[in-house]
Amino acid sequence: MRIWTSWDEEERAAAVRIAGLVVAALTLFIFIASFSYLFHWQEDMSLLGDPDALQATRSVGNAAGKLGFRTGHLLVCKLFGLGSFALLFILAAIAVRLLAHSWPNSLLKTALIALFGAFIASLVLAYAGSLAGLDTLFGGGLGGQCGAAVIGWSANLFGPIVTGLFVLILLACYLFFSSKRFNRWFSTLGQKK
Repeated sequence: MRIWTSWDEEERAAAVRIAGLVVAALTLFIFIASFSYLFHWQEDMSLLGDPDALQATRSVGNAAGKLGFRTGHLLVCKLFGLGSFALLFILAAIAVRLLAHSWPNSLLKTALIALFGAFIASLVLAYAGSLAGLDTLFGGGLGGQCGAAVIGWSANLFGPIVTGLFVLILLACYLFFSSKRFNRWFSTLGQKK
């Protein structure tokens, strides 16, 4: 913090712009890596089992390279499946806040909505994928291994029908609590007191 306070206003503004550009570049890299993973996951998956092949000069199909393949594999296969794209809103919000000094909502609210959105999308897609027989698509299913694990546990414990109702209720709650109508109602409730 001493370094930050010793800088003048122009140096701080330059540092904020540089940080914003770095976060924007990271957002773009993760988007390209994840999107490219959707099309090249099968051909690149063979390299994952052989660490020497991944270290070698052989290129991967992912447009973001070997690091992009590993990033896409982590987000799409291991974590939230297609719901991982919701996580990009967090990085995009940070980049816009740093570069333009404005974002319509608080960053905390944006991060919470995006994180819960990624998780709920993972559950919905994993449940739909299990019904459609797409459990192995992208290496972890439509909802990734996170969603598949939760859906599998719930289906084993409660059965597929109750699991479907549970996912539907979670989705409805998420849509309600992240809606503008709820935010207006909640803010007017606070003003009446």
